[in-house]
This record gives sequence, C-alpha cells and structure tokens, in this order.
Amino acid sequence: MIEKIRIAFRRSDLAIKRSELFINVIKSKFPEIEIERLIKIPEADKYMKLLFSDFGKQGGFTGVFEKALQEKEIDIAVHCGKDVPLTLPEGIAFHAFSRGDDRNVIVFLKGVVTKNGDMLEKITGETIYFKVSNFCRKMQIDSLFKTDCVLERANVPEQIAWLRNGEADCIMVSASAVDLLYLKEMEDLDFLYLERNEIVPVFNQSVIGVEYRSEDKEIEKIIKEVADKNTVEEVQAERYSLLKGGVDEMIGVNCHIEGDAMSVSGAIYSDSTAKKAALSGEAITWSYMCDKVYEKLSGRR
Repeated sequence: MIEKIRIAFRRSDLAIKRSELFINVIKSKFPEIEIERLIKIPEADKYMKLLFSDFGKQGGFTGVFEKALQEKEIDIAVHCGKDVPLTLPEGIAFHAFSRGDDRNVIVFLKGVVTKNGDMLEKITGETIYFKVSNFCRKMQIDSLFKTDCVLERANVPEQIAWLRNGEADCIMVSASAVDLLYLKEMEDLDFLYLERNEIVPVFNQSVIGVEYRSEDKEIEKIIKEVADKNTVEEVQAERYSLLKGGVDEMIGVNCHIEGDAMSVSGAIYSDSTAKKAALSGEAITWSYMCDKVYEKLSGRR
C-alpha cells in the first residue's frame, strides 16, 4: 500500500493551479496517502527569452522531471499536456488526468481595443499589435486578423503586464487560464472567446497530464482511477493526429467530446499560411475523423 506520493510541478502560477487540481482529487479519493509537493525548474523556464523552437522539437519543460523520475526522486510529474513529448524516455509513461476549457481567448484592455461582432478594432484606428507565446497561435492570428503579431514567451501574468505597459494591444491565452487565474476579476480586461475551429488550439491545450515510472503499477492504478474518461480519449486522438501529420506540419489539433459525439479541428502550416479543417461524428470513429481532417488539410491519402 502506498503511504506517500511525491508530486512535482513547475513554479508558474498556472502550473501550480493545475497541479493543485490533480492533488486535491488524489487527496479526496485517497485521504490516507500523504502528498509531498516539489517544485522543479525546467530548462524552458530558465531561458524565457528563447522561443520554444530553441529547445528542440519537444521536452524543454519535461526533461528535468523525467530525470527526477528515473532517479526516483519523485513519483509523479504534473504537466500541461501540450508540453509532454510524443516520444517518451525509456521507463517513463504519460497519462491524461482532466481538461479545462481549451478554447483560445483574446485578452485586451477596455478602452484600448473594442469588440465589433466577432472581430476587434483599436480605438485609435491603428493596427492592432499582438504578442503571443506560440507559433500555432501566431500563424492563425495572421490568417484571421489584419494585425501585427510577434512571438515572445512569457507566463500569463507577464503577458497581462504587456497590455498594461502598452507593449501589446492583445494577447491570447487558453480559456482555462482565464478561469484558473481569475482574470475576469481584473476589471480593466476584456475578452473575446474563439471557437475551436476559428483558432485551433495547439494539441493537448488545457490538459492536465502526468508522467510517472511505467514500472510503478500502484501509482498507475491511482492515476487511472481519477482520470477523466473523455479527456483520455481526446488526448489520445490529438496525439495520434500530431504523429500522423508531423510536429512541424500539424501546428494545431483539437478533439472535443460532447456526449457520444466528437468534433475534430486541425490547422496545418503550408505556403506561409495556416489552413484549417473540421469534422464531427461519433466519438468511437475518432481515428477516421482525424485521418479525414488531415487529408483535407494536406491533400494526402
């Protein structure tokens, strides 16, 4: 019987909030188990001025945790699903836990930018200036809005500071970040929520997922007992889609389950622009729908 679980996570406000959601469920289901919290600083957090691409394909957020797992310093690492590599180190397993609202949200200051239907306008009539943290969002913003958009990494509180300091007119975050960080309580902010097929989220956006040692079957049993079934299926479908399309080509993919139905949205980077496609059907046919969306985007069969 497990008496104690050592759970590690990043030090950002959002990472702490997501980790607490996971920890609270573990504590409620298994009150007899002691939880020890540990904070780790991954390479991607040490060098915030570098873009994600500077850390290789994936893994800039997970390497330090995977090493700690292999050395048995920790038992579970909690991540945002989008940061977890598709190919894991030997002896490391990944499992989805739950998912918040994964839609993308444009955030801006009231009185600087206004909503005009489902579009945005700057009060002064000037071009809107976006700053975003990932390539997936930038490519789709460039295709959807007449705006200047640059890539720059920062945690959400620093991105809010960009707005207040006049360094950007708009930022884009996940709807789950809006909820977890209580951004709607900030009276100077306004929000434009975008549907999943308008700005397709990066794969596994807003997913809370965990890494653990594949040999630890008791830990695995606990994780599977608390995991949300729909999230597990959505994550499986999105990771399948990304592997099929390639990390460099498929810039965004989202699979969303409601009842027995699943909607699949994809975005691909081709000819210097973002192309999007979507399909809906029965959730049990997710691999077929993912294949069809990729075929629409790439023209391949």
